[in-house]
Amino acid sequence: MLQRQRLVLAVLAAMLATVLATPALAAAGTDQGPRAVDPIAQQARYQTLSAEWWQWAFSTPVETGGPFDAGQVRCAVNQPGSDVLFLAAPFNASGTVDRSCTDPVRRATQIFFPVINTECSNVEPDPFFGATAKKRRDCVNMDRFDPAGLSATVDGHSFPVSEVKFDIVSRDFAFTAVLGNPVGLSESGQSTTRGVWLLLEPLQKGRHTIRFTGSYPVLNFSVSVAYRLTVN
Repeated sequence: MLQRQRLVLAVLAAMLATVLATPALAAAGTDQGPRAVDPIAQQARYQTLSAEWWQWAFSTPVETGGPFDAGQVRCAVNQPGSDVLFLAAPFNASGTVDRSCTDPVRRATQIFFPVINTECSNVEPDPFFGATAKKRRDCVNMDRFDPAGLSATVDGHSFPVSEVKFDIVSRDFAFTAVLGNPVGLSESGQSTTRGVWLLLEPLQKGRHTIRFTGSYPVLNFSVSVAYRLTVN
């Protein structure tokens, strides 16, 4: 009888240990590193954000220490909201840029950026001109804007941005061009954008490094970007 009681106690102890360990294992299992919003399930959101990204770029002048500079930059300048942070690559010419955001990113913020992108408008010369919404869409879908050499990582974790689902064409949208914007336009107008975009779910607290590269081989154009930022 005594041996049976000891056996029951041993079984109960083992069951209790398993129950106590389970929450820790579950918590560890939920930390799967940085995650991206699915561009198929959230295609409309990607399309809307890509248009808003260009509206942000057109409406933000280039300045020392601003979001389009290199080195220590104020990434939060003229951002349209607190729930999404826009990041950018070099404009108009091939280039490599390394940036560190001086302002911390709020914990609940998603991060949105183009691995590589372009736009066609009704106020630019060829090959970026489209007089109507249809022609602007046809413009961005031309072979010259087919991307290659794509990569995107967050803290070394790679995202499959070469998959077709990340290649997004926006709705046609209006934009206001301010003096000194990085695109170099002086006129406001209508535009459509196509790009390989990535929307990141909010990152964990701490320091992070985001890297992305892409090219348009037909245009001999390529970009390589690194961002260092802190989430608080």
